[in-house]
Amino acid sequence: MAMSALFSFLHFAAVFGVVGTLVAEWVILNPTPTYREATRLQQCDRWYGISATVLLIVGFLRVFYFEKGSAFYFANYEGMRQTQQPSQNLVIPANADFYSGVFRYVGTDGVLRSANLMSLTGLTIDPKLRSEFLSLLPDPGCR
Repeated sequence: MAMSALFSFLHFAAVFGVVGTLVAEWVILNPTPTYREATRLQQCDRWYGISATVLLIVGFLRVFYFEKGSAFYFANYEGMRQTQQPSQNLVIPANADFYSGVFRYVGTDGVLRSANLMSLTGLTIDPKLRSEFLSLLPDPGCR
C-alpha cells in the first residue's frame, strides 16, 4: 500500500514538473534571449526531460505492477453499438375509412381482409377527437 501511494505521488509530481517547466519556458522565452535566459531555458529543458521520463516510467510501473493491473487498462471492451436506427413498422392509412376504425391487412393466405376495430371492441370515436384531430388529417385516398 505504501509503495502504491509513493508511485502515485511520484506520478503526480512528474505531471506538475512537466507543466511547471513548460510554463517556465514560456515565461523565459523571447525572440532574442540573453546568455542568462538561454542557460535558464537549457535548465528548464533538462528538468522537462527528467520530469517526462519519470512520468512515463512511473506511469508504466503503475499500470503493470500497481493499482488495478494491466488487464484493467488493456482488456478489450466488446460493447455493442447499433449505428443504424431500428426498423419501424408504420401504419400508413390508405383508405378513408381507416379513421373510422377499419383496419385492412393481408392474411396468411394472401387475401386482403378488413376488420372494424371500433365495432369489435364496442367503442366509438370521441366526437372531440374527431372534430379537433381527425378533421386536420389529409384524406388518405388522395395521393
